[in-house]
Amino acid sequence: MHSILLNPYIITGISGHFLLTRKEDHVEFEAIFLPKEWSRRMLPNVDTTHYLGVLTGPSLEGNGTTYSFSTLDGKVTETMHFDVLQDPAGASVNIVVSCEVKTGITDKLFGLDLKATPEHIISQHLKPSLQDVLSSFSGEEKRFPTSSSKTLKVKAEEALEVISREAKGIEVGVIEVNFPEVVFIAQVVRGEIGDVVAKGGGEILTGPEALRRLSSSSGEGKMMIREVQVKEILESMTGEILSLK
Repeated sequence: MHSILLNPYIITGISGHFLLTRKEDHVEFEAIFLPKEWSRRMLPNVDTTHYLGVLTGPSLEGNGTTYSFSTLDGKVTETMHFDVLQDPAGASVNIVVSCEVKTGITDKLFGLDLKATPEHIISQHLKPSLQDVLSSFSGEEKRFPTSSSKTLKVKAEEALEVISREAKGIEVGVIEVNFPEVVFIAQVVRGEIGDVVAKGGGEILTGPEALRRLSSSSGEGKMMIREVQVKEILESMTGEILSLK
């Protein structure tokens, strides 16, 4: 679930009312807030001038994840906050959305009109989408569909070397390394390390910054190697598509 909440493309997508147009850095995006239920085919004909702004996130606050948006003129600000709650029955997510709109007579004349209320975004978009995600994550095998997996103990100073060695035997998969102060994840495709991300100290780092964060770790950690069942996933997707035809 955390991997979903920490992905700005997924969160803005299921919110139904944000469109990311450009990545400024790893936690800041140029974005458009869509105040109505516009379809993609309608967007080229929509004046989005009033709703262009910057979305920041994810930012971490304890077990919570927050995304914040503000238009360039400061007239529309919105915040989406997610708290993951764990109990013996499973995981649940508490969602809080807040929105502030500052409008005047000229804004109303030029069409600054907000119909996507916080209640609408939660009840019609975020809640049903996250419920689907939670239900699909109900089992460990469903969560990590792997054809093979193993766990190793690794010293911090040897972590990068071990990751590189283990990656060579993976077609498609993920290598996760956990130390007390940092979690490091590397995506592997055809034996080559691709995107990497590190989480620690309230920050989420990618690329070279993530590698430097891992290199600065100390002590002994646990490495989990998971190879994805690509063929089974493709067969499942094919079956789902055919069932809809």
